[in-house]
Amino acid sequence: MKLLNLSLSNKSISKIIILLVVFIITLSIVALFPVTGDDWYYQGSINWLSWKSVINSTVKYWQHLNGRVLGNLAASTLCKTDVFNTLIRTGVIFGIALLTFLNSGFKSSFGVFVSYIYVMSIPAEFFRQTYSWSAGFYNYVPPVFLLLFFIYLVKNLFKGEKIKENVWRILGCLVLGISSQLFIENITVFNILLSIILIVWYSIEHRRISVSLLTYLFGCIAGALIMFLSPVYMSVADGADSYRKMGTGLNGLILMAKGNYFKYSTYTIGKNYILIFSIAIICTVILLKSGVHKNNKIELLRKINICILSILPAYFLIPEKNNKYIDVIACSLFFAATASTVFFFVQDRQRKSLALLFLLAAPIVGMPLWFVSPIGPRCFYAAYIFLVIATVNLISYVLNNSDIDIRAFKHIPVMLFICVCSYYLFIFAKIAYTEDLRINHIKEQMENNETVITLPEFPYSNYLHDSNSQKIGVYFYYEKANDIQFKYIPLKEWRAKNID
Repeated sequence: MKLLNLSLSNKSISKIIILLVVFIITLSIVALFPVTGDDWYYQGSINWLSWKSVINSTVKYWQHLNGRVLGNLAASTLCKTDVFNTLIRTGVIFGIALLTFLNSGFKSSFGVFVSYIYVMSIPAEFFRQTYSWSAGFYNYVPPVFLLLFFIYLVKNLFKGEKIKENVWRILGCLVLGISSQLFIENITVFNILLSIILIVWYSIEHRRISVSLLTYLFGCIAGALIMFLSPVYMSVADGADSYRKMGTGLNGLILMAKGNYFKYSTYTIGKNYILIFSIAIICTVILLKSGVHKNNKIELLRKINICILSILPAYFLIPEKNNKYIDVIACSLFFAATASTVFFFVQDRQRKSLALLFLLAAPIVGMPLWFVSPIGPRCFYAAYIFLVIATVNLISYVLNNSDIDIRAFKHIPVMLFICVCSYYLFIFAKIAYTEDLRINHIKEQMENNETVITLPEFPYSNYLHDSNSQKIGVYFYYEKANDIQFKYIPLKEWRAKNID
């Protein structure tokens, strides 16, 4: 008995050490992120130590900018504090990877590495508008973390079991419901839909209402009211907003949806090559392992899905897609084939429920964006993470229901983890070095009262949002903002003129 307890203790200690290492490496990467784009506006922003200033600015943003109360509050108060900014961004990214693992069915550290690799291996278009850009991060990443936390709190639902109701779970659902609604509009709409679906699902299965789920719905509605009662959205709907647009009338909405379709398609699925091929391969393995089905219709479906998933992923490698109708068919076939494979051929109740939920949630969460503009890659970060959750659950299912000994392959995710982290550490170390050159050069030139300052361009700028802009002039100036003109040249050329 003592040996068993010692063994369990050693496993727990090992897992804690691994999680600590993952956190520290994530912290090291995030600490290297530079200040870019709109982040410069927040560097001299409100005094985060003054509650009056915080409240006044939050109300001002709600009245004149948007209803993203917590997103704006976090960006305006944390972007100017290097230590807190780095710690919180690290914690949220790490938290999403951890919750992906906890919702996956993996029981060993193998799952920690798999989850982290997928969470961090987002396309550069997503990375530069979420992880490495503070202003984007605080609006688009935290609501995903909060949603995954809620899913973990009610995980018994996905096992087919009753949710264990208690005061802390109910209060947690209320807080998560309200707070998750105050970041980004399409997730606000999605959360209400999700909570209704879960309540109906639970009620049908257990012939009772879950207080936790109901409380979450009430929280979501309250949060949505706080967001959408912002007068800004009325201006957008009336066409009076100079930046944001919304289709008016049925024809206007249809035209807006047509104009936005390829962005929606590209960033929901088209750019996520790693996930597309991962899901297709895993689903094909599940179909092949299931063998011939006794039901002729299901057997026909199995064969059709094998053909679709063996061929269709190649379509998404086409760089330029011009035919909306072909793309709609391709995307629909992909989701139909994967969802039907999970529904009919995955036997584990919890893995099936979570994989199916998030496979269907990925295209749904971005649908409100059809009718507004502008939209960008950051708007689809949630869809990417939803596909990650589905992928990791399917990997877990295949490995847990096969004769494969995970221990024989435990070094593969570790090596991939090292490769991914080394890659980011390498490129952001170079970026951080360039940022130091920029800041020191600006200070030197300002001592000489220069009004035109030439700076080095950031290397690997595809991982940075608005990296070479004039917005830096709202922080570095003499008498008024932007009274210095900043020019940018390649790093190598700049070094030749100023250092070498």
